[in-house]
Amino acid sequence: MGTFVVDIDPAELLDMILGIANGNGALIEPQKLADQLLGTGRVALPDGTMPTLEDALADLKVQVGNNKRGVKTIAELATLSPMPPDGYLIDVTADPADVGGNINGTYQRDATAPAAGPVPAGWFRTANGLSVVKAVADLALAKVNPLADAIIPDSTLVVSGVNLIQRFTTPTPAGRRVSAGITDDFFLALFKGLKVLGTGGFTIDKSNDPDVILRVKGANNGRVMLQLHTDPAKTFGPWSKSSSSLSTNPLGADIIHIIVYGQSPGEGAESLPVMSTAPTGHAAYKFVRGVRTFKLDAYALNPTARPVSDFALTPLFEAQDGSVGETIATASAATLKEFVCGPNSPVARTAAPQILVTFAGRGGRFLDELSKVPVQPDGQGAYYDTTIDDVRRAKQYAVTQGKSYAVAGIVWMQGEANNALQMVRGGPTLDYADFLAQYQASLLTLADNLDADIRAITLQPGRIPFLTYQTGALSGGAASGQAQLNAAAAQPNKIQMLGPTYFVPSAKNGSYVSGGSTVHGNEVHLSADGERWFGSNVGKLLYRFLVQRQANLALRPIMARKLDVRTIELVLSVPRSPVRIDTNLLPAQGGAAMGFAIFYGTGTSTTAGPAITSVTVVDVDRLQIKLAADLSAGTVTLAYGQSRLVGNLSAAVVDWRDGATLPNGNPSKELVFSGSITSQVAKLLEEGCFFVNNVTLGVEKAWVARSVSESGGQTIFKGEASDVSGSGFAAGNTVSVSRPTAYGYGNICDADTAEGALSFADHSYGTRTGRYPLANWLTVFKDLVVI
Repeated sequence: MGTFVVDIDPAELLDMILGIANGNGALIEPQKLADQLLGTGRVALPDGTMPTLEDALADLKVQVGNNKRGVKTIAELATLSPMPPDGYLIDVTADPADVGGNINGTYQRDATAPAAGPVPAGWFRTANGLSVVKAVADLALAKVNPLADAIIPDSTLVVSGVNLIQRFTTPTPAGRRVSAGITDDFFLALFKGLKVLGTGGFTIDKSNDPDVILRVKGANNGRVMLQLHTDPAKTFGPWSKSSSSLSTNPLGADIIHIIVYGQSPGEGAESLPVMSTAPTGHAAYKFVRGVRTFKLDAYALNPTARPVSDFALTPLFEAQDGSVGETIATASAATLKEFVCGPNSPVARTAAPQILVTFAGRGGRFLDELSKVPVQPDGQGAYYDTTIDDVRRAKQYAVTQGKSYAVAGIVWMQGEANNALQMVRGGPTLDYADFLAQYQASLLTLADNLDADIRAITLQPGRIPFLTYQTGALSGGAASGQAQLNAAAAQPNKIQMLGPTYFVPSAKNGSYVSGGSTVHGNEVHLSADGERWFGSNVGKLLYRFLVQRQANLALRPIMARKLDVRTIELVLSVPRSPVRIDTNLLPAQGGAAMGFAIFYGTGTSTTAGPAITSVTVVDVDRLQIKLAADLSAGTVTLAYGQSRLVGNLSAAVVDWRDGATLPNGNPSKELVFSGSITSQVAKLLEEGCFFVNNVTLGVEKAWVARSVSESGGQTIFKGEASDVSGSGFAAGNTVSVSRPTAYGYGNICDADTAEGALSFADHSYGTRTGRYPLANWLTVFKDLVVI
């Protein structure tokens, strides 16, 4: 019999239960199930009370020793009376000895722990930071997921008199609970006696057949109406049209639809040449019409009139259409399916679920133009209506094939058009704070509308996941990306943050033929490998969210606090701890800064703060940032990912000259330096090309270097003449180098060791090989106030 084996936090068990219950909507009306669980399920609290789940979640608190949330000094830990039992957490908040000594923080009680330096016996420092809890406690869902690490491990969940945590899970040394295998006993304990939709009513009951996973019987006549069996031939009811079951297809439907929506990065603008030119063997599909279902044709404003023949499914691979090419479709579907298959999974790569991917947006569109009812439509396309019609067509196709169908999620890839603080095309430039509020509100409205309109077609019981990437930032911007981050933090039940794209190569590295000449893409777009790499991350995160029920997908900031006048501590939400500083994949941004910058003030009225001298990891979820000068009084803010600069080169220019014609037929330029400086750009060369900035003339992106060689005691940068901006360079000029992206970046990521299903494929630039690494990179941010 198939079982679900998962790592469960006590606070996440209710969410896991609802997820299993909603896996087959035909079994029980989801809202009634939720109401019954919340209204009748009870939590046994340490004080002896047993409130309903609804009341318990509303009043959930972190309990610490002696009802204290913290003590001032570390010495007080040894004097608590009564001394709390093992496992309790207490914050040391204001120990005067903590001058860069990392004393203040959270400590956990363990009577067997020996004294260690200033830490008294019976205590040890832990990453379960109450400071993190306090920073997010006012968020709606902070009552559940962000508090999970601080909830008393022996909290119980009782349904119909059965303690589900004790019965179906076992404790681990880390204080978490691991399921012993959720089988029919779990379903019975949860659902026995609950009413299922249908004339006369049905009940869920246990079968004498050990291979029956779930059986539904008529309440009055005892007739078996629905049965889920390990043998598909003995399965009937809502599962009978599918060769899959809960144990062999954790995504729960025969056809799973991933909707990508947004602007140019979503459509694969300039992501050329295409790399995914053949199906990958992961049962991934597109419509006959293509991945890009919106086209500037006769149906652009009337998508419901598109011919039925456009909407049969065909194996997914990428294709060039003018200046658009590779999308995230192939890599996201392949990696999601690869994760579903897993090393020990019974799911075959070519078996159910089939994964359909579509994109109905268009490059250069504002959020408003992609909305259900645009304030200022562009008059060229019904993008929202096309997206909804795609769902209707996919559902119709599934019905004709006798297959079940569900939308797995919406992946939002938009924000570049709005980054100039405008909500509509040609509209006014807004105040920074006003823009953040308006973009966030509009994004939430879009998510709500898509959820309602899609579920009206699919009849899915649960909300359609809306997962956004983070639009990049540069030179103090981060407008759209910051609004997306804010929206995900404010409404995590509606929007999930996937993370940034700054770690992947831009389309500046790619090439395609336009007007008879070879051209390179704009740095705002992703290369074909960039689309595949980010798409792989999307597939991984969809799996983590849909199957593993992981709530916090992105590496993101929680709070920043001043430890002394030259030291700031940054606390992070880390999906796969510990947090890391990575200078192996990407060159160190700004030397020692690693992507961070200090400012005074907020919004567009900021001045630069002290330079950063070092960034170090001090705990699994914390970084310590050292400054070159004392912080002044007033509002201090921390920013990350606002610059693409790597740094200045140590040698000045000795020559700027014409080079030989390149193999692609384009004329070239050469920038010459005295001595050997190749090592200073080695990491940039691993990625591909890079920007060369003329520091002397103050010209950023003065040119693009595409290769480096050494000869006769000189280092020679070589690139195309068409990439020169302004007058270029002259002997004696000082230059700096930057990554060839439109946005800033940093060097902070987590310890996720997952890899994508696909590998680096475009070897016309860079030297990277092997499968795409899928660490989670820190979201860019601005205006994080240092407390």
